[in-house]
Amino acid sequence: MSDASYRAGALAVLSVAEEDAAAIRARPDAGGIRQKAAAEALEAFSAAVRLVAPEPRSAVSEALRATKGISGDKGEIPCPDCAGRLR
Repeated sequence: MSDASYRAGALAVLSVAEEDAAAIRARPDAGGIRQKAAAEALEAFSAAVRLVAPEPRSAVSEALRATKGISGDKGEIPCPDCAGRLR
């Protein structure tokens, strides 16, 4: 199995878990203990899957991570892919 197919499968599972958790939380009986537990379990599962299948790194995502938390114009850097600026 290639890394790309493994990641695609992990992300598909992640998507289903997050959609199901949202659907459970939207139900009229969402306040019930079983519904809360099910939604929390799905959310924890999706968080664990994110650890296994992290976001692919790119020059733009790395630049955005670098400027995160820096306020104002000091947080601006040139985009590595175009002539624009990233904040």
